[in-house]
Amino acid sequence: MARTALVALGGPIRNAKVVDAFAFDNTTSPLLSVVSLEFANNVATHPPFSPDHRQMPPIVGPLPLRFPRGTKIEDVLRDVGRACFAQFVLNIPAGLAGSPEAIHQMRLAIRRLRSALTTVKPVLAVKAYAAAQNKLKELAIFLDTSRNWDVFAEDILGPVVEDLPENKSIKRLAKIVDTQREFAHRQIRNFIIAPKTVQTIVGLSRWFEANDWRDKGTSRRSALILSPLCDHAPALLGHRLRQVRRLSRKFASRSLADRHRLRIGLKKLDYAVELCSSFYDNKEVKGYVKPLRKLRKQLGYVSDIRTAGFLVSQLEQAADSHVPQRAAEIVMGWHERKLAEKEEELRKKVYRFRKLRPFWC
Repeated sequence: MARTALVALGGPIRNAKVVDAFAFDNTTSPLLSVVSLEFANNVATHPPFSPDHRQMPPIVGPLPLRFPRGTKIEDVLRDVGRACFAQFVLNIPAGLAGSPEAIHQMRLAIRRLRSALTTVKPVLAVKAYAAAQNKLKELAIFLDTSRNWDVFAEDILGPVVEDLPENKSIKRLAKIVDTQREFAHRQIRNFIIAPKTVQTIVGLSRWFEANDWRDKGTSRRSALILSPLCDHAPALLGHRLRQVRRLSRKFASRSLADRHRLRIGLKKLDYAVELCSSFYDNKEVKGYVKPLRKLRKQLGYVSDIRTAGFLVSQLEQAADSHVPQRAAEIVMGWHERKLAEKEEELRKKVYRFRKLRPFWC
């Protein structure tokens, strides 16, 4: 599957005259050549985050992966890397054309990579793991910033503007947020086309292709990474589930920060399930994932409100801030009321998920 995804990368490249900045040989991933071509080609053909009169380039979601039983851990990692870099690169045209969803999909690709590495961290070389995660984290921070303003504008502020269309202070707040959002979009475009970003993606792709996660010499880690992932799946999934159960104890009394940590725990469990799902009955996996993702989504709303509070504080602390304080209070109060209305439903979902039988047991 991963090879098919890589072949598909050749499709959007339209300008054959663009000079490839990176050498391509038999020791280098086919992705590396495509990355630089995509970056250079789409900088020239797409405007900086403004509506385009041409059709918006396609947005590419996560590329599914299936692994036969017996697939070694490092082969799984390599295919995950290929699929995620493919998803990242294929969303560059729409991202440069101004699609928030494309930026979100690029962000998801980096998330999947980070989660895959974290899931199998015990078998990776310590220094190599840390170096790769640091580079991925840098990418994630830039992508998260843009996404946070998109969510604030559309999902947090949008419903309040619609509910209170005559409120002038909220309209002023909406204009301020739109300005910040446009600035974040310009920043993310510059980030995407920056040489450092291209070099980071190329370097990480090479890291995945060259098995640079291996511990040098003979060690228990280097032996484990050559073992089948299916042999370790129950322990990996069990570890993630124990974290979720610990974070969800006494849920009713948990703070917003605690609930944010629970959402992160659920996200890590979800990605671990995705990584190991090939080894289990598809129907049972779907029956487990459905309530998991519903709970993730509802807790995601909690986290979005928490992030919105941070963004409002940033606006208020700016030197040239003209944020209408009353409008900010109305927006946060509006969503806190919604949270209170859904609190009982959320508690029930947490309780039911805690009682759900894991499909790997």
